[in-house]
Amino acid sequence: MGIAPSMYIATETEPPHAGIRARWRGALAGVDPTLAIAVVFVVGRTSATAKEIAVSMALVALISVTAGWIAGPLAAAEPRRILIAAIGYAFAYFGATIALSLIQAAWDATATDGFAPVDVATAVLGRALYGLAGIAYLIIPALALGLAWSLAARGLGHLDGSRPRRADPP
Repeated sequence: MGIAPSMYIATETEPPHAGIRARWRGALAGVDPTLAIAVVFVVGRTSATAKEIAVSMALVALISVTAGWIAGPLAAAEPRRILIAAIGYAFAYFGATIALSLIQAAWDATATDGFAPVDVATAVLGRALYGLAGIAYLIIPALALGLAWSLAARGLGHLDGSRPRRADPP
């Protein structure tokens, strides 16, 4: 079983296999926003139990790494356009969050009432609408996470030698 050709997105200066490498770098850079949110949990006060915090952080890590995987080629294609990559990551983050929320809504509705198609559909539709409306008030934090991710992805691109560095002036 191979990788779908659509995943082989590369820039003009990179070979075709670089698209997959960009996705892996993007996923690895997804650790950076996860750490930023972990700092918020450490600094802020919460009434959540340690188990609830651990589950939340696991879900945040899943969302961050997934969004990084999706937006990785964007950061590789536009290394000097950090804001564009940050916006791409923010929207990928929203997409991953909404997808996970829809799965959770279907699971919760099924676990509560058994499989009742109308209840499941209502729960999923409600979560989808709430997720889309949530973009309005989460755009600034998402862009901040996207900027942190974009800088991390750019740094990883330099570390593994996949992005050319500027030549020193003569």
